[in-house]
Amino acid sequence: MLPRRATDKRRIILTGHKLNGNLLAFYQFVQRRNEYHSSFLTMDYGYYRVLKNRNYPVLFFGNPMHMIRVARAGIIISDHGPGLLGAFAPWGRSKLVDVWHGIPYKGYSANTISPLHVVDEVWITSEYLARLYVDQFGFKSSQVRCTGYARSDMLVNDTFDRTAILDSLGIEDRYAAIVTFAPTWKQDDVERDIFPFGMNGREFFSGLNRIGKEHDTLFVFRAHLNDDSGGQENFGNIVVRSYADHVVTEETLAVTDILVTDWSSIAFDFLVTRRPTIFLDVPPPFREGFTFDGGYRAGPVVGGYDELLDRLVEYIRDPDAYRLEFSSQLERAMEDAYGNTADGKSCERYLDGVAELTR
Repeated sequence: MLPRRATDKRRIILTGHKLNGNLLAFYQFVQRRNEYHSSFLTMDYGYYRVLKNRNYPVLFFGNPMHMIRVARAGIIISDHGPGLLGAFAPWGRSKLVDVWHGIPYKGYSANTISPLHVVDEVWITSEYLARLYVDQFGFKSSQVRCTGYARSDMLVNDTFDRTAILDSLGIEDRYAAIVTFAPTWKQDDVERDIFPFGMNGREFFSGLNRIGKEHDTLFVFRAHLNDDSGGQENFGNIVVRSYADHVVTEETLAVTDILVTDWSSIAFDFLVTRRPTIFLDVPPPFREGFTFDGGYRAGPVVGGYDELLDRLVEYIRDPDAYRLEFSSQLERAMEDAYGNTADGKSCERYLDGVAELTR
């Protein structure tokens, strides 16, 4: 067994597909506090080179010397646990934590999520979800910790730099409103189209572009990371901003006035802003049902294109109309999805969790 130095317990390994979401938010928080040393572990050598060139502390799964550092770490935190944390479980040295990557509409069975049972803890957002993890997903109550989501702190605390975000997105700060269209990916329905109502991308964007010109509004198309840009191109008041180039979803949401989505977990990320969300009435692409069902779509569910355009114009003109009409649905969704953790202190609770597990 590799010797462990006194400082190794204060080493945090973050791992997942990308350094974004909860992992990035916590990494930035830890850097500011300067109490622990954190590194990002990736299996993608190309991505390793990207982060290294940006001066992030990054480790590569295929480098034996890097894996020795991982083996000595006090804690390994993943946002895609089943595929990654299971590899570290037999070592029995580091504490294993999963923070997941989104509050899901998508349902999971106990069998589907059972590979994640190897973790010491899962960090989630609410007591409601805690009960689901125990009663439906088969976790022990001692494995479930309610922390909130680190990535929501920025939106709750309004600690983002609007000018810098718009500059990084290549968007001028001159629009009356910015609307983000962010559909989920195919999930369990391989035939699924990310555009609704039997329309192709050009047809779907044509009406949005007209509204954009008439109401000084910019529409941002942000496809799911597994679909990327969907092959669409910028035109008029429509811009495509691929996940690959803009991985920090919260930055896009910070400058978004209205969100249009279907069954994407991005709706729960945006929920903490209490700004208007419009949902597309399309079939859910989930084989195993729901974690949060359609009753948690806190906003109008539009069944056709004209209805979508009408709602957009309504909320561009009067965002308060959304909050007045859907206040009860908003509060129910906030209570069950976040409980009392949408308070801007989730990163602090992450750090408390690290301290307790590695003491």
